[in-house]
Amino acid sequence: TSSLPASTEARTSTNVNQNTTSSTSSRSSETLKNVTSTSTQKPTSKKKKRPRIIATPTEVDDTRMNYAAKSAGAVIIDSSKDFKYVGNILDDVESNYALVPCASKHKYVTIGLSEDSQVDGISLKNAEAYSGTMTDVQVLGSAKYPTKQWTLLGEINVENNNNKQSFKLPRPAWINFVKLRFRSHYGDEFYCTLTRVIINGQSMMDAVQKTLDE
Repeated sequence: TSSLPASTEARTSTNVNQNTTSSTSSRSSETLKNVTSTSTQKPTSKKKKRPRIIATPTEVDDTRMNYAAKSAGAVIIDSSKDFKYVGNILDDVESNYALVPCASKHKYVTIGLSEDSQVDGISLKNAEAYSGTMTDVQVLGSAKYPTKQWTLLGEINVENNNNKQSFKLPRPAWINFVKLRFRSHYGDEFYCTLTRVIINGQSMMDAVQKTLDE
């Protein structure tokens, strides 16, 4: 058996050693890179959920002033594009209603009240039997419009029925505009409907008179 010349063996040994060193160096560099990358990652923090401001269900009181009545001067200022016949919610006509696809992601209505008032209550009604009822409603208010600074007056959990449902708002405020955001609904109907919106509170004159009486 013939053996390699001494010079060839030396070169072969040198190449093997160089390859081994290069491979080890490459793995070490990759490991260091991974460690460095991991160490520079910032820990993720979960956002705390805002506590909900739930409005309290209360007895319907039809004797109170309705500041969202069209007959008193209330108007629809704005609504999401999918809402149809929105002005009907300000009428006192059971057969008229607003409707919107239940699947629509952003459902809202903005109402200009008949006058500046301290709003403390709201009533909603869906008189239609074969439609979805919207629930998880945010009630927001503002003294001016347009604005990006809406004040949350309360959140409503509407029950799945066709009765007028009244709520006492936990955060009454002096406002002239109300915005309702509808964030959920019952059932699997294509359309959700809303027959009536009633906004209760006291006017400036009522507040002054109440103060004088005390």
